[in-house]
Amino acid sequence: MAWLSAKRSVLVVVGLAFFTDALAYAMLPPFLPEYARTLGLSQTRLGLLYGVYAGALLLATLPLGRWTDRQGRRGPFLGGLAGFALATVLFAYGGSFGVLLLARALQGIAAAATWVAGLAMLTDHCPAGQRGLTMSAVFACSNLGLLLGPAFAGIITGTVVVESIFGIPGMGRLSIQAAINRDYTLILGDVIVFSVILVAMNFLVDLGYGFLDPRISYK
Repeated sequence: MAWLSAKRSVLVVVGLAFFTDALAYAMLPPFLPEYARTLGLSQTRLGLLYGVYAGALLLATLPLGRWTDRQGRRGPFLGGLAGFALATVLFAYGGSFGVLLLARALQGIAAAATWVAGLAMLTDHCPAGQRGLTMSAVFACSNLGLLLGPAFAGIITGTVVVESIFGIPGMGRLSIQAAINRDYTLILGDVIVFSVILVAMNFLVDLGYGFLDPRISYK
């Protein structure tokens, strides 16, 4: 099938990576008041915690671009994905401002590798006449992540409140308790469930391009 071609596969993988990166980036602001309360962080430190991601990404972009040109696309792309996942786990379990700051900086560096290598992969696999449409598709995935990130974080934190007040069992409170109790099996299950939801959403978005743009065919 044509929609399983190398070009479309790269588009789906890169779009999903950009969506996940933007989603994780945009999920932080709703949690900042909780970090300020539990760790006693000042407004300056909260701003630094949020902004160090962009600063690290900015500083790492050009060196990683040179590395991508010399070493190829796949290594930096996969390394960026793995590094982002590990940095996110470090951030989730960070108990001090220094650890959280380090995790956010590592997230920015890993995101730079993913973005630089991902855009280069798209350029390599897409004809010149379709690059504008391809770039707009992956940036739409990124913007979707930025749009849903705060709402997704708000849903998680909001469901914890609702579940606590009304005594309703749900995944929001379950996820928080699993993190507090270091229940790694339950955390893994939550991650799998949320990952399946994200993959399904991204797949539906990709299919939706075929209906919105008549130039795209899945045959």
